[in-house]
Amino acid sequence: MNASSPIVLSWSTKFDWSDAAQEQRACDACACLGWQMVRSNLEDDGHWGGYQVRIRAYMTDGLHDGAIVGGFGFELWPHEVLQLARDHITGWEREGPID
Repeated sequence: MNASSPIVLSWSTKFDWSDAAQEQRACDACACLGWQMVRSNLEDDGHWGGYQVRIRAYMTDGLHDGAIVGGFGFELWPHEVLQLARDHITGWEREGPID
């Protein structure tokens, strides 16, 4: 996704559960917060090619621990990136499933 492109919401669109659509929703959520969702395609023993979330504004001096919101080892999946964004917006730190 181009960070400068506007995000358009359509309330009449049928919900898409495909992997590509979930990835796009997570990417859009990150863009709304000024975050960047980065994927590692590296897959080896103990590394599964997941996502890392970074704060773009904190990366002026390069990538460092303070710029990483989650997924330090690229272990997040799109649904976890969305949850990270939701928790940041609401201020909630969930301790388990919501009934």
